[in-house]
Amino acid sequence: MTSGRFIAAALVALLAGAAAPLPAAAVELEYGQAEAGRMVPDLGLRAGQIAGAMLYTDTGDAIGEIEAVLVTQDGLLAGLGVEVGGFLGIGDRDVLLRFSQVHRVGDRIVTLLSRAQLEAQPEWDD
Repeated sequence: MTSGRFIAAALVALLAGAAAPLPAAAVELEYGQAEAGRMVPDLGLRAGQIAGAMLYTDTGDAIGEIEAVLVTQDGLLAGLGVEVGGFLGIGDRDVLLRFSQVHRVGDRIVTLLSRAQLEAQPEWDD
């Protein structure tokens, strides 16, 4: 396998893993919201800068609103609670995303997940 094919295969495997939903057992955990001043190293921003921001696709379309940076009961950063779907707050759901499913592009937080993949993520009860 040439190095170009190896890199392409590795990238496909990485993206496939990033799109996989969290295991059901992880969703049963209770999450809290991170304090606004808490730094989120994965994104290089504080929780207060992330909560309320829009989540974008890699093509620049707004896909949902980040409701909260979530922490586990023992204070570990767990991911993002994102509001997706619906219209004017009717019919929307809050889903949980791992930090591996998002990245920063300039001042935007972006995901490679499609709208359908995003809506299929585990629910988060805010």
